[in-house]
Amino acid sequence: MGRLVGRALEQRQCAEAQALLQPLDDYWDARGLTQEARGWVDRCRKTIEGADGAPPDFASAAGALWLFMVVSEANRSLNAGALDSAEAAYQLIRRNLEQSAAGSQNRLLAVAYHQLGMVAQQRGALEQAEQWYRIALEIKEALKNQPGLARSYHQLGIVAYLRGELEQVEQWCHKALEIKEALQDQPGLASSYCLMGLLAEAKHDENLALDWMVRCVALFDQFPHPATGPGPKHLARLTAKLGMSALQSSWQRQTGKTLPPQVQAAVEQMIEESRKEQNE
Repeated sequence: MGRLVGRALEQRQCAEAQALLQPLDDYWDARGLTQEARGWVDRCRKTIEGADGAPPDFASAAGALWLFMVVSEANRSLNAGALDSAEAAYQLIRRNLEQSAAGSQNRLLAVAYHQLGMVAQQRGALEQAEQWYRIALEIKEALKNQPGLARSYHQLGIVAYLRGELEQVEQWCHKALEIKEALQDQPGLASSYCLMGLLAEAKHDENLALDWMVRCVALFDQFPHPATGPGPKHLARLTAKLGMSALQSSWQRQTGKTLPPQVQAAVEQMIEESRKEQNE
């Protein structure tokens, strides 16, 4: 695959190169091959950027390849907690997109603003994060980008949660939930259900919090499922406080079924592991 990509780049067949690099990018992320990924990003940029380092026209295949590779690298930096590198990349993307005459790039510009909000949020700069999310939200509303709107609503809910603005958390979460339910976005629903559970717990309603966590983890047959994020851990934590009978009752209420034995066993194991960690 690498030889094919190299040949495509040498011949400046950018669309073909991107078609090959997209599955490779998933492979690098799955295997944690950050150095290899970064090497290909550098190679692509060296091939298609101008002598002054300017990216190609974003309306071209070369421009699409540049955006794909630079955005992917920025996302890897963000996920790794390398916030300075992530911010520098997102700002580079933002500046070049703002200068582009291609109106079709507004969707990607909204992504850049949203990701800058993520960087600010991880730094604890919540006001700045909210500002970026709201700028992204304006574009997504104009484009009627429903999945994008749901992501912005969700992140604004998290920012409000971190500020302790519980009523605003609920408002943003319900906006996100409405879209995610319409789209049948199970991973998105899982994150919203989990946040609603934390909101209920912050309001001192632990039984409702448990109900939301059950809804989160019951979206998938596998337990724990990667798409449910911290939901299973919160489920186990709440069960440790309320008791296994509370989980059994909640599961019956939320799913109409009895608590699967394998889920109960997994929760019990998580509770036991947590107790051991606390006693160490």
